[in-house]
Amino acid sequence: MADKERYEILKLLGKGRTGGVYEAEDTVLNRKVALRRFFSETGGHDNSKLNEDFANIAQNLCNLQNPNLLTIFDAGTDEDGAYMVSQLLDGTSLADQVAKSCLDAWDACDLASQMLDALQAAHSAGFIHGALTPGSIMMLDRARGGHLYVILDLGLCRLAPLIQGSDSQNSMMADPALMAPELFDGESATEQSDLYMLGQVVYTTLAGGHPLAGLSIPEAAAKHKAGDLPRITDYRPELDPAFADWLHKLISPDPNQRPESAQAAAEELPEVEKTTPQTTTTRQQRVKLVTSSVPSRKTTAVTPITGPQVTIPQAISDRVTVSSSVQSAALPAAEASNKSVNIVFLIIAAVLAIIIGGIFMVMRGGNTTTTADKLKKDQEQVEESLPFASFSSMYAKPSIGQTPENQVNMADADTLDWLILTGLPIKDNMILRYSGGIIKETTPTNKLQPVSYPQPQEKFTISNGKTLHPAVRLDTNKSGLSTKEGWIIKLKAPAKLDGPLKVSTYFVAWKCDVRFRIKTASGKYLEDDYLFKCHGQNVSSEVTATIHDLKPGDDFSIELLVDEFHSGSNPAIMLSAVAIPKP
Repeated sequence: MADKERYEILKLLGKGRTGGVYEAEDTVLNRKVALRRFFSETGGHDNSKLNEDFANIAQNLCNLQNPNLLTIFDAGTDEDGAYMVSQLLDGTSLADQVAKSCLDAWDACDLASQMLDALQAAHSAGFIHGALTPGSIMMLDRARGGHLYVILDLGLCRLAPLIQGSDSQNSMMADPALMAPELFDGESATEQSDLYMLGQVVYTTLAGGHPLAGLSIPEAAAKHKAGDLPRITDYRPELDPAFADWLHKLISPDPNQRPESAQAAAEELPEVEKTTPQTTTTRQQRVKLVTSSVPSRKTTAVTPITGPQVTIPQAISDRVTVSSSVQSAALPAAEASNKSVNIVFLIIAAVLAIIIGGIFMVMRGGNTTTTADKLKKDQEQVEESLPFASFSSMYAKPSIGQTPENQVNMADADTLDWLILTGLPIKDNMILRYSGGIIKETTPTNKLQPVSYPQPQEKFTISNGKTLHPAVRLDTNKSGLSTKEGWIIKLKAPAKLDGPLKVSTYFVAWKCDVRFRIKTASGKYLEDDYLFKCHGQNVSSEVTATIHDLKPGDDFSIELLVDEFHSGSNPAIMLSAVAIPKP
């Protein structure tokens, strides 16, 4: 009863397995708070034992004060069930940050250090988290720079089962991709379990995703128990080996091989040098790995791989290029002093010329377009001038089972950016990319649904020697694609662009000719396009578009569309990979 009188619900912030979280107004202290309502089947039934246990746990949480733990103000039960009141934080979920870009090494080390402080405080007070994920942690900006990391849901794994029963045990609440191996067997979470899951969180922030994301619980359990996880240096080869070793000790499958406590882990945590990012590389341009699932350790085609950060090359010089010698010439002092007078006379002369010219055209009964109209039209043409493109194809060969393997080298030293499609769903967890910030998105037209279609004879080898196979085909499963249906590749020109930009597209055309078109951000198509003919076969090919006169930062897209298909066939386009070669 008291909470309804004191706490006024303002809006829902989110709902999860255990309940809903609301923004509320504390009418007594006149402050905004977060109010969590726990889902419960008991509702308003009187349960004195539940109330007592809940009150004891809530009181201990209220007494637990640590800057890296959410502060609990109040808790209780009423006719609607249990509730908890805490501070309302204005920050970014670590999960949302990972979805945008991975952390650099220093930030990841700082995250680990702060989380170990929080876990040490929690463990000393008798609390085990048991289900730590990036969604459990919020990032808040610090005035002096850097971030404060705060665990939002400590105690939830004790409170939720108390209210909701055994269905809310740790193994049901934790993310299988991050969960400690022992929890899959129903064991209770321990301090070592929390350290394992913290290690997985740090791993995720460094890689920008997790290689076990999307697996079923049995599949994830087998991977965790076998320690079947790529080394973090497969994703971030520039990491300090000592930091990488420390991280993999945390995520050892054997709890006895992990540090014995959060304090011990903190003492073993090596220092990581804080580096200053390159001025040409924004935080959003840093390495990003979309989470990927790994069906098999042997199947490297679906193992998420990324390389070191690519810095877009600087322009040859920072000189300012002007298009007119008049603009670049310095005016003598005398001319400069009379510049305003000359401009006035020029304006008057131009106006008189326009008026006289207009009268002359009317008297002749001819074209009444004035000089001003022509100047405006010419200016519009200049403003609307589009880039132009040329196309080339390096190879085109039948794509059938007995065809020799086609191997493409995606070396980081030779590319600014690359992307390989190895499975589905595209946006969520099966795109492998080394992000230089140029390739933004790859989607089918008209909301068509791609299908998984492994292509073993197509091989893409990246810098660390890993070999990846494409596995995404676009058709309708029944009648195939229609004309003007296909793929859209969205791109952004580098911030530092000196000369034309090349975009290489690797694809397989299933009994259809493919039309390449380039579209600007304003929706206009370049006059230059390219028609790839398959001659009635399934053909594997690479087409490179060289785009001239792009401006730095320009958004544009390349479309691969069915132009013509052969009767009796189900046309399809398999988009294997996209690469941005270095000049």
